[in-house]
Amino acid sequence: MTKQILPLVLLVISFSILSVNGQIDVRATQSEARDLAAANKFDAAIAKWDLLISNDPKQYSFFLQRAACFHAKNDHPAEWKDLTTAFTLSANNEWLENSFQAYIVKIPLDEGMRIVDSLIASDGSNFIAYRIRAVLKMSTKDHIGVIDDVLKAGDIDLPTSYRGLPMIFDSLTALRGEKEASIQYERVVVRLEHMIRDLDAQKVAATGNSFKKMKILDASRQLGTAIQALLMEWAVLCEEKGNPQEANLLLDKMVTVEPKSMAYRYRLNYFKRKGRLEEAARDKAKLIDVDIEAITTTIKDSDDSLLKALSLISRGDLYVAAKQFDKAIADYEAAITTSKFSEAKANAKIAEARRLRDASEQKP
Repeated sequence: MTKQILPLVLLVISFSILSVNGQIDVRATQSEARDLAAANKFDAAIAKWDLLISNDPKQYSFFLQRAACFHAKNDHPAEWKDLTTAFTLSANNEWLENSFQAYIVKIPLDEGMRIVDSLIASDGSNFIAYRIRAVLKMSTKDHIGVIDDVLKAGDIDLPTSYRGLPMIFDSLTALRGEKEASIQYERVVVRLEHMIRDLDAQKVAATGNSFKKMKILDASRQLGTAIQALLMEWAVLCEEKGNPQEANLLLDKMVTVEPKSMAYRYRLNYFKRKGRLEEAARDKAKLIDVDIEAITTTIKDSDDSLLKALSLISRGDLYVAAKQFDKAIADYEAAITTSKFSEAKANAKIAEARRLRDASEQKP
């Protein structure tokens, strides 16, 4: 547990309050507390953190660092109390999640569940507490409960909604032999679809905030990829239960979800495994078209000449795969014009594309 806490303590130090607050020199007192802890004088260090906490009882970093001292003294009840307080005061600070989770799974299950339940009861918007409770429920094989808590966490904080999805996949896998398996797949897919729509609304509202918009786009993409994987698993389940028509409907739905390139890759590999080679060939051609479309957008939007040139080369490679050699050569030549740094690579590509074009024209 010390290994889990101390790196966080070091990180918290850099964010600590550095000014003098009232009669306490916060910076000096923190330094004294750290020096005392480093010298294994934990009682004296705790006294310093007590002083800091009495001066600023809302500063979660003080509780976190005092918890490290309690841990070193093997005073686990006091340690757990301080960690819980730090977690509550941190306003759902995500970087604390892994540390809190690591500590909560090491204590008796009923005690851990009691702590997390109390966190949720006192603050129903504590999405990290829901995810940690899902971890505890995994150990009790309460798979539907796991799904409930992960989805609840996602509803509360959409930009981090993709975290915890591995637990949903594990729970659905465990439920595959149960009668309600298809029902659970359906409800998860529907909820994730709702989350993506809500993220789209947040994206519109985040105009001007590039960092927030980037987080929203990343979450939306990860949820979309998860939906595609779930639809694939669900389709396989339907096939195993003798319902190929429903399986095909689910496979068709996959390619309506962004990012479509990932959906076509999933489905292409599935068709290959099943020996459905004609459908695999169609998906391969469609995948090339989708990738070309995506790269075309990058070329259009990019102001960086080297990035644009490399994108032109990538699109040329896709045209070669589609046996559209003239378009490939045009892209390679455009790459040279766009950035001289790509000239050697593009010239080699042009020579290869011409060779392949000539060979294809010579075939009867």
